[in-house]
Amino acid sequence: MVPEEPEVSARNEILAAIRANRPPHVVLPELAGPPPPDDLPAAFAVQLEAIGGTCLRVSGRSELRDVVEQLVEGRDQVVSAVRGVRADTREVADTDSHELADVQVAILAGRVAVAENAAVWLDEDAMQQRVLPVIVESLIVVVSEDDIVGTMHDAYTELARDVPRYGQFIAGPSKTADIEQSLVIGAHGAKEMTVILTS
Repeated sequence: MVPEEPEVSARNEILAAIRANRPPHVVLPELAGPPPPDDLPAAFAVQLEAIGGTCLRVSGRSELRDVVEQLVEGRDQVVSAVRGVRADTREVADTDSHELADVQVAILAGRVAVAENAAVWLDEDAMQQRVLPVIVESLIVVVSEDDIVGTMHDAYTELARDVPRYGQFIAGPSKTADIEQSLVIGAHGAKEMTVILTS
């Protein structure tokens, strides 16, 4: 019989000591958290404004189109992945992503919006091109008021019902203060973010 190597024996002793002194299992408590606000759209709007974004509320497709036209007035390169919002926009679904480098404004549909931090979930189907939200100067996201939830926990519960292949939460314009604590807007994404809530 071959004697056990000293390293193996020492390792087994260490692991056995760890197992013997492991603390008892504790069931994690349910985190209730604060109750959601009564008016989710208003709470979302307050949070978005606080982080540098703009929130607009419209009712009906006609008003949505009018508001979008005002927002994109004077911009040459506009793309929309929201059906029926603009008639003269460039199509993006089958466009090579390199051809979108000059896009100034992207109009996208948000799937879930979160009142507690103004984050909006954009999934791959809504974006059509993953690069769009981060290469444009101005990002316009259209979200139904019915798709606003109170917290990120609620948002993940909602997304778990139909798990997307890819997506991202975006909250307000891109910003960073990592370098010398100097705030820079648009460092790695859009300089402006407008969320249009539809009723």
